[in-house]
Amino acid sequence: MDPRPGRAGIPRAGVGPSHFTGQCLCSAIQYEVTGEPIGMVKCHCRDCQRETGGGQAATVMFTAEDLEMKSGSPKVFAIQGETGHEAFRRFWPDCGSYLFAGSTGRPDFVGVQAGSLDDPSVFKTNAHVWTVSAQHWDLLDRDISQFERTRPRK
Repeated sequence: MDPRPGRAGIPRAGVGPSHFTGQCLCSAIQYEVTGEPIGMVKCHCRDCQRETGGGQAATVMFTAEDLEMKSGSPKVFAIQGETGHEAFRRFWPDCGSYLFAGSTGRPDFVGVQAGSLDDPSVFKTNAHVWTVSAQHWDLLDRDISQFERTRPRK
């Protein structure tokens, strides 16, 4: 982790640029993020598998204050996660794009789905989380930190 704190005093990952833009598939939702990522994780929980239709969700973590909606307002779906906190997904129902994730356990964070970024090539995984439910056909990079559930808080 980069020891330089972000605007909320949270250490940043030092893994990418500090300005991002993105949108949903039909462009009705557009957003901008102005802050360095806290982390870039692949989540292998069953909820993310169901949400993405794949083996994991590639997510760029930011402080919530870094995210600004430029157009549109995504819908929210919430469910109680295995940790006991409410987990939510923000999506645009017209085109089905999954855009953001979060949790009441860490309300100051927002997860931006890497595929919704205008330049998703900036995504560089620095952790695999919820590997306890990873699928055998979705190979994990063994050189990257892995956590059976969520990452421990510092």
